[in-house]
Amino acid sequence: MMIKNKFFKNKKRVVLFVIIALLVLVGIFFTSAYVTGKDVSKDINLQWVSHTEYWNNDSASTIIRLADYRGNPYTIDSCSVTILYPDKSFFVSSGAMAESAIDGNWYRTDSLLNAPLGTYEQEVTCVKGAQTILSSQSFHLNPALEEINTVSNNLDGTRNELSNVNMTLHAKVQETGESINVNVDAAETSLTNLMNAIEAQLQSDIDSTDASLSTQLSDIEATLTGDISNTEASILLELSEVNGSISDLINNKLQPELETKIEQEIAAVMAQVSSVNVSITGIVEATGESINVNVDAAKLL
Repeated sequence: MMIKNKFFKNKKRVVLFVIIALLVLVGIFFTSAYVTGKDVSKDINLQWVSHTEYWNNDSASTIIRLADYRGNPYTIDSCSVTILYPDKSFFVSSGAMAESAIDGNWYRTDSLLNAPLGTYEQEVTCVKGAQTILSSQSFHLNPALEEINTVSNNLDGTRNELSNVNMTLHAKVQETGESINVNVDAAETSLTNLMNAIEAQLQSDIDSTDASLSTQLSDIEATLTGDISNTEASILLELSEVNGSISDLINNKLQPELETKIEQEIAAVMAQVSSVNVSITGIVEATGESINVNVDAAKLL
C-alpha cells in the first residue's frame, strides 16, 4: 500500500514537471515570436480603413492597412482594387492603389458622380514578392443617405433663400426705419414750430385781452364811481328835501293840531276827574256820616 501511494506521488510530480516544462516552452516561443516579429510569422494582417456608406456624387475611398500581428506597418510591393457595380459589372478593374503618407496604408479614390444606387463589391489584391494577399468587402450607395443628402441640400437652399430674404427684409427695415426717423423728425420739428407759433399767438391774444379788460374795467370803475357819487348826491338832496318837508309838516301842521288835540283831551280828562272827585267826596261824606251813626249806636250799646 505504501509502495502504491509512493508511485502515485511520483507520477503526480512527473505530470506537474511536464506541465511546467510545456508552459516554459510556450513562454519561450511567444517571447521569441514577439521579439523577432517578421522572422517568426510571415502572415500579413490586412485591415479595411475606409467606411462602407456613401451618397450620390460622393467619392468612394478604398483604404486598407497592412501590418504584422503586432500592428507594425508591413512593407509590400503593390496593391490594386477591383470594384463591381450593383449589377456585378466592372466599376473599377484592377485599379492601382497608392501608398499613403501613413506607413502601412494604401488608398484609392473613385468618383460616384451619377453612379447607380445599391451595393458595390470591393476586392483588394496586394503583392509582396511571390506572396499575394486578398481581401474583400462591400460599400453601399445608400438611397436613404441620398434622400438625406437631397433634403440637406434643399435645406441648405432654403436656408440660403431665407438668409437672402432676411438680408432683404433687414435692408428694407433699415431703409424704412431711416425714412420713418426722417419723417418723425420732420413732423416733430413741424409740430414744435406750430406749437411755438400757437403759444406765441395765444400769449399775444392773452396780453391783448388782458390790456383790453384792464382798460374796460378801469372805464367801468370810473363810470360806476361817477354814477355812485351822482346817485349819492341826488339821494342826499332828496333826503334833505324830504327832511325839510317832514319838518315843515310836523312844525306847521301836525304839531299845532297835536297840541290842540292834546289840550282838548287834557281838558276832557280834567273835567272827568273833577266829576269823579265830586262824586267821591259826596260818597265819602255820606259814608262818614253813616260810620259816625254806627259808631254812636255802638257806643250806646
